[in-house]
Amino acid sequence: MAKTELSEWKLSVIADLVFAVVPTDPKRAKTWEDVSVLAVGEYERDPSRWQAGDPNFELYEDNFIRKEYIQNRRHEIRNKLIQEKGVVLLWAPGRAYTGVWRDDTADAMQAYLEGRRRNLGGQAEGYNSQVDAGSKLHGISLPIFEEAPRLAAGVRS
Repeated sequence: MAKTELSEWKLSVIADLVFAVVPTDPKRAKTWEDVSVLAVGEYERDPSRWQAGDPNFELYEDNFIRKEYIQNRRHEIRNKLIQEKGVVLLWAPGRAYTGVWRDDTADAMQAYLEGRRRNLGGQAEGYNSQVDAGSKLHGISLPIFEEAPRLAAGVRS
């Protein structure tokens, strides 16, 4: 198995474990610390359940199923769950990573993706203004984003 495939397999395993322990009710949201501990505990409670039918567990050690590994890959886990299960991991606005829960509704997915679009639009605007300043002050020539998503949506910062 190539290194990339091995990384993807490990990510899939931990994403499945996270999916199993993250609550669906925002009132029962868990911190990422708690989620990672619960996910490891879920695996350790019955490793054969998670290893069943997966030949990779015979070839590779399961030493990656650790809370640090899970916490360091929060964003990758979130992306994996969106792609594979259509589930969004959410947290309360203003609370950063204090409480995580999952939602598989179209409204939740749309709200999350709209927020990402606004965020990326803001980043594009910031990049464009930096390129403009670099061009004026130093003659730097870099491509700009023709139409930042925030501007296209009529949203101003």
